Amino acid sequence: MIKYPNMKEKEFPGLMHSHQYPFLKKQNWTVIVCDRTKEKVMFMTKIIFRGTKQEDLRLTNLDGIAQEPLNFEMIEMRQRLGRVGTFEFCVMFKNDSYIGFDKEVSFQFTI
Repeated sequence: MIKYPNMKEKEFPGLMHSHQYPFLKKQNWTVIVCDRTKEKVMFMTKIIFRGTKQEDLRLTNLDGIAQEPLNFEMIEMRQRLGRVGTFEFCVMFKNDSYIGFDKEVSFQFTI
């Protein structure tokens, strides 16, 4: 989940501002899920915040998606792992327009 905590629920990021871009542009986030060693990419998608939610990133709760706040987007990973065990991943959130917003989060789960 990516959330803008400094925005109200009905707000979402508008066009970006920079002297380096001579045109109007919406910022977007690239979300990359890879193994712990960052050698294999398991899942990758792009998120663009706008007035409507991106339903193609979700598997559940599509009926209630229109009532969700616009200042966050949720992604549900669609990956078959094919075996039982404990899996460790790294999730990277990369912003294409602003430096310093990128973040990495480690997580693990057991099947």
